[in-house]
Amino acid sequence: DRQRPWRMLWRNNGGVFTLLAAQSVAYDQHRFHLVECRALGSQLSLLVDGVPALSVTDTTFAAGRVALGTWFNDLVAFDDLPEAIWPG
Repeated sequence: DRQRPWRMLWRNNGGVFTLLAAQSVAYDQHRFHLVECRALGSQLSLLVDGVPALSVTDTTFAAGRVALGTWFNDLVAFDDLPEAIWPG
């Protein structure tokens, strides 16, 4: 987020968005970052450049999908996004 320095994990349940975790952090916008989303049971984690950034327990869904997004950035590219099926 170029305007506001935030990393966030959200849950979308039928169009109702709930903020699960957030972290205010400055980061270098002019380099690539490795972002990793993990789901192990009800434990959801976000790693940035190999460093744990956010972690939360959420038992709402047994299986689901991941979406990545940005806010107010001129240039954003996502690469090497594998299609994953998480066990339910």
